[in-house]
Amino acid sequence: MRRAVFVLLAMSCAQYNTASLTFGESGEGLDGFLCKQGTTSLLDRGADPATTSRPVSIVADIVGIDNGQPGCRTGQLLAWCKDRTCAPMKRRRVCKSAELPTRVSTLEREDVRAQVRASLRASLTKAQFIEDAPDEFVIVRLVGTSQPCSEVEETADGVLPEFDTAKLIGCAYSCPVLLDRATDVYLGFDGFVGQCEQGVRICAAGTLNWMP
Repeated sequence: MRRAVFVLLAMSCAQYNTASLTFGESGEGLDGFLCKQGTTSLLDRGADPATTSRPVSIVADIVGIDNGQPGCRTGQLLAWCKDRTCAPMKRRRVCKSAELPTRVSTLEREDVRAQVRASLRASLTKAQFIEDAPDEFVIVRLVGTSQPCSEVEETADGVLPEFDTAKLIGCAYSCPVLLDRATDVYLGFDGFVGQCEQGVRICAAGTLNWMP
């Protein structure tokens, strides 16, 4: 099967390395876009019930982790970041518009995965997200939100706005990676149940910390 690919350009010493972001061969990394709050899919939260899709923003961040190589499970990352500042880097955020499905709360999980995968592929395949990646180990993060790009893009004075947690749709992240040596960067989500809205909030937070 084809993978959803989002181009990432890592620049080092005037040489370019092109890496592809992927959710895996069957979209298994999309679990962070299948979460529910109660019985409502985050994809449906705040959406017009008369429509079957909605415009969303897909926001790419490079998250600094003090050039470390912690494990990529949530507990490992939060333990690493407990005494460090793990946060999106300035001048790296890129926001793209996309369409994602709605009216999916009652559908089977794998049907929703297939729809999200197809929608992201149609909207973002070959989109260029990041240039001039840092020469250190980082995490790549993609956040889906119903906020427009104008609300979440870095401001002229260098402020990265926090996401409105009530408008989050999904989130996925990579293991620590050195981008100028990478070819495929797998994005996923550490969760085992559909009730994972809290995990999306943690993933999309301004700093990686545990939250109630």
